[in-house]
Order: sequence, then C-alpha cells, then structure tokens
Amino acid sequence: MVNTIKHSNAKNVKVSVSNVVDVTKITFEDDGIGFDVAKTFSYEKGEGFGLFSIREKLDYLGGKFEVYSERGKGSKFVIEVPTRRKGGKL
Repeated sequence: MVNTIKHSNAKNVKVSVSNVVDVTKITFEDDGIGFDVAKTFSYEKGEGFGLFSIREKLDYLGGKFEVYSERGKGSKFVIEVPTRRKGGKL
C-alpha cells in the first residue's frame, strides 16, 4: 500500500481478503500508472528491494506472491499465505 501511495498516482484501490482451506489470500488492485514488473524484480540493479523482500519472506513461509502490472493499466498484487504448516500450526 505504501508503494501505491508513493508511486502509482492511483485514484482507486481495491483490497480483498479471503481464507480458504488453511490459506489466506490478499488481493490488492489499483488503477495507477503501472510499472514494468520484470525491472522491479531485477534486484541486481538495486531496484525493487521491497517487493523482492516480500517474495522472499513468502517463499520461506510456503506462500506465493504474484504481481501483474502494465504501464498505464494499473497493478494487481496477489499474496497467498498458509495459515498452517503441514502437521501443525504456522
């Protein structure tokens, strides 16, 4: 949300949260200016550390992080986090 406020120039933002079979899913969409997803995740260039860090943390937890964006067409972020690990609580 912070990046949306700082960079997207969005007029509308939609956030939805659902919990299905031990997975919490958060979807965040905006109608902002969009961005180049590949460039944002190119950590070698020193760019996009925030999104890179989110992806790394979710990988560790067994979750997923998907980003969809196109210049001029807004952005969509989908986060899935397991609420339990196999054999027990998270």
